[in-house]
Amino acid sequence: MVSTCATASGAGSESFSDISNSFWGYPHIQWALDNEVIEGYPDGTFQPNSDVDQFEFIAMLIRAYHPADFVPSPESSNWATPYATYANNMNWKTVAPSSLGGHATTHMSMSRGMVAQMLANATGKNYSREDSIRYVLDTGLAEGKTELSVDGFHSGDFVTRTEAVTFIERMKVKFDHLQANPPKEEHYQPITTMLYKNDTYHFSLQLPLSWADKYDIVDEAVSYGHSINFINKATGTGILFTLAVWDKEEWNLNKEEIKGIIPISEIGEKGNQVFLFFTPTDVQYDPSDEKGMVDYKAMFQSVKLIKPTFKIINK
Repeated sequence: MVSTCATASGAGSESFSDISNSFWGYPHIQWALDNEVIEGYPDGTFQPNSDVDQFEFIAMLIRAYHPADFVPSPESSNWATPYATYANNMNWKTVAPSSLGGHATTHMSMSRGMVAQMLANATGKNYSREDSIRYVLDTGLAEGKTELSVDGFHSGDFVTRTEAVTFIERMKVKFDHLQANPPKEEHYQPITTMLYKNDTYHFSLQLPLSWADKYDIVDEAVSYGHSINFINKATGTGILFTLAVWDKEEWNLNKEEIKGIIPISEIGEKGNQVFLFFTPTDVQYDPSDEKGMVDYKAMFQSVKLIKPTFKIINK
Protein backbone atom coordinates (compact mmCIF):
# COMPACT_ATOMS: atom_id res chain seq x y z
CA MET A 1 0.00 0.00 0.00
CA VAL A 2 1.25 3.48 -0.83
CA SER A 3 0.61 6.01 1.92
CA THR A 4 -0.90 9.41 1.50
CA CYS A 5 2.02 10.42 3.70
CA ALA A 6 4.72 8.46 1.94
CA THR A 7 7.93 9.96 0.66
CA ALA A 8 7.35 12.66 -1.96
CA SER A 9 5.99 10.86 -4.93
CA GLY A 10 5.82 13.40 -7.68
CA ALA A 11 2.15 14.16 -7.05
CA GLY A 12 1.46 17.75 -7.98
CA SER A 13 2.58 20.35 -5.46
CA GLU A 14 -0.51 22.41 -6.19
CA SER A 15 -3.25 19.89 -6.97
CA PHE A 16 -4.12 16.29 -7.75
CA SER A 17 -5.24 14.97 -11.11
CA ASP A 18 -8.43 13.46 -9.68
CA ILE A 19 -9.55 16.57 -7.73
CA SER A 20 -11.38 19.49 -9.31
CA ASN A 21 -11.82 22.82 -7.57
CA SER A 22 -15.59 22.27 -7.67
CA PHE A 23 -15.31 19.14 -5.50
CA TRP A 24 -16.79 19.74 -2.02
CA GLY A 25 -13.57 18.66 -0.30
CA TYR A 26 -11.20 20.66 -2.50
CA PRO A 27 -10.41 23.41 0.08
CA HIS A 28 -9.76 20.81 2.80
CA ILE A 29 -7.51 18.74 0.55
CA GLN A 30 -5.68 21.90 -0.54
CA TRP A 31 -5.21 22.87 3.14
CA ALA A 32 -3.70 19.45 3.82
CA LEU A 33 -1.43 19.72 0.81
CA ASP A 34 -0.28 23.25 1.67
CA ASN A 35 0.50 22.18 5.24
CA GLU A 36 2.41 19.04 4.21
CA VAL A 37 -0.17 16.74 5.72
CA ILE A 38 -0.57 14.77 2.49
CA GLU A 39 1.41 14.10 -0.66
CA GLY A 40 -0.73 11.67 -2.58
CA TYR A 41 -0.02 8.61 -4.69
CA PRO A 42 2.79 8.11 -7.22
CA ASP A 43 0.38 8.49 -10.14
CA GLY A 44 -0.52 12.04 -9.04
CA THR A 45 -3.90 11.17 -7.59
CA PHE A 46 -5.39 11.60 -4.12
CA GLN A 47 -8.22 9.04 -4.43
CA PRO A 48 -10.60 11.26 -2.43
CA ASN A 49 -13.43 8.76 -2.10
CA SER A 50 -11.35 5.76 -1.05
CA ASP A 51 -11.57 4.57 2.55
CA VAL A 52 -8.77 5.92 4.71
CA ASP A 53 -6.54 3.32 6.32
CA GLN A 54 -5.93 3.66 10.07
CA PHE A 55 -2.18 4.23 9.59
CA GLU A 56 -2.81 6.78 6.88
CA PHE A 57 -5.10 8.64 9.27
CA ILE A 58 -2.56 8.47 12.11
CA ALA A 59 0.17 9.70 9.79
CA MET A 60 -1.93 12.63 8.55
CA LEU A 61 -2.83 13.57 12.11
CA ILE A 62 0.81 13.56 13.23
CA ARG A 63 2.03 15.40 10.15
CA ALA A 64 -0.57 18.15 10.75
CA TYR A 65 1.19 18.99 14.02
CA HIS A 66 4.85 18.14 13.34
CA PRO A 67 5.39 17.19 17.02
CA ALA A 68 8.95 17.65 18.27
CA ASP A 69 8.96 14.22 19.90
CA PHE A 70 8.05 12.38 16.70
CA VAL A 71 10.99 10.31 15.48
CA PRO A 72 10.85 9.36 11.79
CA SER A 73 12.56 6.15 10.75
CA PRO A 74 13.62 6.61 7.13
CA GLU A 75 15.54 3.34 7.24
CA SER A 76 12.38 1.37 8.08
CA SER A 77 11.05 -0.88 5.34
CA ASN A 78 7.49 0.16 6.15
CA TRP A 79 6.47 3.82 6.02
CA ALA A 80 3.79 3.33 8.74
CA THR A 81 6.07 2.04 11.49
CA PRO A 82 7.19 5.40 13.00
CA TYR A 83 3.61 6.72 12.98
CA ALA A 84 2.24 3.55 14.57
CA THR A 85 5.01 3.72 17.18
CA TYR A 86 4.16 7.32 18.03
CA ALA A 87 0.45 6.51 18.38
CA ASN A 88 1.29 3.54 20.59
CA ASN A 89 3.53 5.69 22.80
CA MET A 90 0.71 8.24 23.12
CA ASN A 91 -1.66 5.43 24.19
CA TRP A 92 -4.15 6.24 21.42
CA LYS A 93 -6.69 3.45 20.95
CA THR A 94 -5.58 2.00 17.64
CA VAL A 95 -5.30 -1.48 16.26
CA ALA A 96 -1.63 -2.10 16.99
CA PRO A 97 0.65 -3.29 14.16
CA SER A 98 2.05 -6.80 14.48
CA SER A 99 5.51 -5.47 15.31
CA LEU A 100 6.11 -1.84 16.28
CA GLY A 101 9.82 -2.30 15.86
CA GLY A 102 9.56 -3.71 12.40
CA HIS A 103 6.71 -3.92 9.92
CA ALA A 104 3.34 -2.23 10.43
CA THR A 105 1.22 -4.92 8.78
CA THR A 106 -2.22 -4.59 10.38
CA HIS A 107 -4.09 -2.25 8.05
CA MET A 108 -7.73 -1.41 8.72
CA SER A 109 -10.18 1.07 7.20
CA MET A 110 -11.23 3.72 9.71
CA SER A 111 -14.87 3.94 10.74
CA ARG A 112 -16.35 7.25 11.88
CA GLY A 113 -16.52 5.86 15.41
CA MET A 114 -12.81 4.96 15.33
CA VAL A 115 -11.97 8.46 14.11
CA ALA A 116 -14.05 10.03 16.89
CA GLN A 117 -12.22 7.98 19.52
CA MET A 118 -8.80 8.76 18.08
CA LEU A 119 -9.52 12.48 17.94
CA ALA A 120 -10.72 12.36 21.55
CA ASN A 121 -7.57 10.46 22.54
CA ALA A 122 -5.35 12.96 20.73
CA THR A 123 -6.91 15.82 22.72
CA GLY A 124 -6.19 14.01 26.00
CA LYS A 125 -9.61 12.43 26.52
CA ASN A 126 -9.99 8.73 27.33
CA TYR A 127 -13.62 8.04 26.45
CA SER A 128 -15.61 5.09 25.22
CA ARG A 129 -16.50 5.02 21.53
CA GLU A 130 -19.98 6.45 22.18
CA ASP A 131 -18.75 9.13 24.58
CA SER A 132 -16.05 10.07 22.07
CA ILE A 133 -18.76 10.69 19.47
CA ARG A 134 -20.64 12.94 21.88
CA TYR A 135 -17.39 14.80 22.62
CA VAL A 136 -16.42 15.46 18.99
CA LEU A 137 -19.96 16.59 18.16
CA ASP A 138 -20.09 18.99 21.13
CA THR A 139 -16.66 20.46 20.43
CA GLY A 140 -17.26 20.91 16.72
CA LEU A 141 -14.56 18.45 15.68
CA ALA A 142 -17.20 16.56 13.75
CA GLU A 143 -20.71 16.90 12.42
CA GLY A 144 -23.47 14.35 12.30
CA LYS A 145 -23.94 12.62 8.98
CA THR A 146 -27.72 12.93 9.09
CA GLU A 147 -28.21 14.83 12.36
CA LEU A 148 -26.20 16.16 15.30
CA SER A 149 -26.57 13.09 17.51
CA VAL A 150 -24.85 9.78 18.27
CA ASP A 151 -27.27 7.92 15.99
CA GLY A 152 -27.02 10.59 13.31
CA PHE A 153 -23.21 10.35 13.42
CA HIS A 154 -23.31 6.87 11.83
CA SER A 155 -20.30 5.54 13.67
CA GLY A 156 -20.02 2.36 11.60
CA ASP A 157 -19.63 4.12 8.25
CA PHE A 158 -16.12 4.15 6.83
CA VAL A 159 -14.29 7.47 6.46
CA THR A 160 -13.05 8.59 3.07
CA ARG A 161 -9.66 10.18 2.61
CA THR A 162 -11.35 13.54 1.99
CA GLU A 163 -13.39 13.26 5.17
CA ALA A 164 -10.20 12.35 7.03
CA VAL A 165 -8.39 15.56 6.11
CA THR A 166 -11.54 17.52 6.96
CA PHE A 167 -11.62 16.02 10.47
CA ILE A 168 -7.93 16.77 10.94
CA GLU A 169 -8.22 20.35 9.68
CA ARG A 170 -10.99 21.04 12.21
CA MET A 171 -8.86 19.60 14.98
CA LYS A 172 -5.81 21.66 13.98
CA VAL A 173 -7.91 24.84 14.13
CA LYS A 174 -9.24 24.08 17.60
CA PHE A 175 -6.25 22.39 19.32
CA ASP A 176 -2.64 23.59 19.38
CA HIS A 177 -0.90 20.29 20.07
CA LEU A 178 -1.38 16.54 20.28
CA GLN A 179 -1.84 14.96 23.69
CA ALA A 180 -1.39 11.51 25.17
CA ASN A 181 -4.46 9.48 26.06
CA PRO A 182 -4.82 9.19 29.87
CA PRO A 183 -4.55 5.60 31.18
CA LYS A 184 -7.94 5.58 32.90
CA GLU A 185 -11.18 5.78 30.95
CA GLU A 186 -13.57 8.48 32.13
CA HIS A 187 -17.18 9.35 31.48
CA TYR A 188 -17.86 12.30 29.24
CA GLN A 189 -19.79 15.18 30.76
CA PRO A 190 -21.59 16.90 27.87
CA ILE A 191 -20.74 20.49 27.11
CA THR A 192 -23.93 22.51 26.86
CA THR A 193 -22.68 26.10 26.75
CA MET A 194 -19.85 28.14 25.29
CA LEU A 195 -18.31 31.31 26.63
CA TYR A 196 -18.91 34.62 24.87
CA LYS A 197 -16.48 37.26 26.08
CA ASN A 198 -16.69 40.94 25.15
CA ASP A 199 -13.36 42.63 25.85
CA THR A 200 -14.58 46.03 24.64
CA TYR A 201 -17.30 46.40 27.27
CA HIS A 202 -15.88 43.88 29.76
CA PHE A 203 -18.64 41.33 30.16
CA SER A 204 -19.25 37.67 29.41
CA LEU A 205 -22.22 35.40 28.71
CA GLN A 206 -22.72 31.66 28.44
CA LEU A 207 -24.39 30.90 25.11
CA PRO A 208 -25.95 27.55 24.19
CA LEU A 209 -23.49 25.31 22.39
CA SER A 210 -26.19 24.75 19.78
CA TRP A 211 -25.73 28.40 18.79
CA ALA A 212 -22.20 27.78 17.50
CA ASP A 213 -21.71 29.38 14.06
CA LYS A 214 -25.40 30.32 13.96
CA TYR A 215 -25.32 33.90 15.20
CA ASP A 216 -23.72 37.23 14.36
CA ILE A 217 -23.13 40.27 16.57
CA VAL A 218 -23.87 43.84 15.52
CA ASP A 219 -22.60 46.65 17.76
CA GLU A 220 -24.95 49.59 17.24
CA ALA A 221 -24.21 53.08 18.53
CA VAL A 222 -27.29 54.65 20.13
CA SER A 223 -27.97 57.94 21.92
CA TYR A 224 -27.22 56.49 25.39
CA GLY A 225 -24.25 54.29 24.44
CA HIS A 226 -24.11 51.01 22.56
CA SER A 227 -26.48 48.13 21.91
CA ILE A 228 -24.90 44.76 21.12
CA ASN A 229 -27.42 42.84 19.04
CA PHE A 230 -27.19 39.06 18.76
CA ILE A 231 -28.49 38.20 15.29
CA ASN A 232 -29.83 34.90 13.97
CA LYS A 233 -27.84 34.02 10.83
CA ALA A 234 -30.63 32.02 9.22
CA THR A 235 -32.79 35.14 8.96
CA GLY A 236 -29.87 37.48 8.36
CA THR A 237 -31.27 40.35 10.44
CA GLY A 238 -33.41 38.71 13.13
CA ILE A 239 -32.41 40.01 16.56
CA LEU A 240 -32.49 37.29 19.23
CA PHE A 241 -31.69 39.63 22.10
CA THR A 242 -29.80 42.82 22.85
CA LEU A 243 -27.28 43.50 25.56
CA ALA A 244 -26.98 47.26 25.90
CA VAL A 245 -24.20 49.26 27.53
CA TRP A 246 -25.67 52.67 28.23
CA ASP A 247 -24.78 55.76 30.20
CA LYS A 248 -26.02 55.18 33.74
CA GLU A 249 -27.20 58.74 34.35
CA GLU A 250 -29.24 58.81 31.14
CA TRP A 251 -30.71 55.42 31.99
CA ASN A 252 -31.78 56.54 35.44
CA LEU A 253 -33.45 59.61 33.97
CA ASN A 254 -35.37 57.74 31.29
CA LYS A 255 -35.75 54.14 32.48
CA GLU A 256 -39.41 54.32 33.45
CA GLU A 257 -40.36 55.61 30.03
CA ILE A 258 -38.16 53.03 28.29
CA LYS A 259 -39.57 50.18 30.37
CA GLY A 260 -43.03 51.17 29.16
CA ILE A 261 -41.92 50.62 25.58
CA ILE A 262 -39.69 47.51 25.60
CA PRO A 263 -39.20 44.53 27.98
CA ILE A 264 -35.88 45.71 29.37
CA SER A 265 -34.09 44.97 32.64
CA GLU A 266 -30.90 46.12 34.30
CA ILE A 267 -28.45 43.26 34.86
CA GLY A 268 -25.34 45.09 36.09
CA GLU A 269 -23.38 48.28 36.26
CA LYS A 270 -19.76 49.35 36.25
CA GLY A 271 -18.57 52.91 36.76
CA ASN A 272 -20.76 55.25 34.74
CA GLN A 273 -22.16 52.44 32.62
CA VAL A 274 -25.22 50.25 33.08
CA PHE A 275 -25.76 46.87 31.41
CA LEU A 276 -29.27 46.15 30.11
CA PHE A 277 -30.90 43.10 28.59
CA PHE A 278 -33.95 43.08 26.33
CA THR A 279 -35.63 41.15 23.55
CA PRO A 280 -37.32 42.54 20.42
CA THR A 281 -40.97 43.59 20.50
CA ASP A 282 -41.73 42.81 16.85
CA VAL A 283 -41.44 39.69 14.68
CA GLN A 284 -37.85 39.14 13.56
CA TYR A 285 -38.39 36.66 10.73
CA ASP A 286 -40.28 36.37 7.49
CA PRO A 287 -43.13 33.85 8.05
CA SER A 288 -42.83 32.75 4.43
CA ASP A 289 -39.22 31.70 5.07
CA GLU A 290 -39.99 28.46 6.90
CA LYS A 291 -36.36 27.44 7.40
CA GLY A 292 -35.37 30.82 8.82
CA MET A 293 -38.48 30.99 11.00
CA VAL A 294 -37.88 27.52 12.50
CA ASP A 295 -34.20 28.25 13.15
CA TYR A 296 -34.95 31.60 14.78
CA LYS A 297 -37.67 30.18 17.02
CA ALA A 298 -35.44 27.31 18.15
CA MET A 299 -32.66 29.70 19.14
CA PHE A 300 -35.02 32.21 20.76
CA GLN A 301 -36.25 29.52 23.15
CA SER A 302 -32.80 29.59 24.77
CA VAL A 303 -32.59 33.35 25.29
CA LYS A 304 -34.21 33.17 28.73
CA LEU A 305 -31.37 30.89 29.85
CA ILE A 306 -28.66 33.33 28.73
CA LYS A 307 -29.63 36.35 30.80
CA PRO A 308 -28.70 34.84 34.21
CA THR A 309 -25.19 33.97 32.96
CA PHE A 310 -24.16 37.63 32.55
CA LYS A 311 -20.92 38.52 34.34
CA ILE A 312 -18.88 41.72 34.49
CA ILE A 313 -15.20 41.20 33.77
CA ASN A 314 -13.14 43.30 36.15
CA LYS A 315 -10.09 44.88 34.58
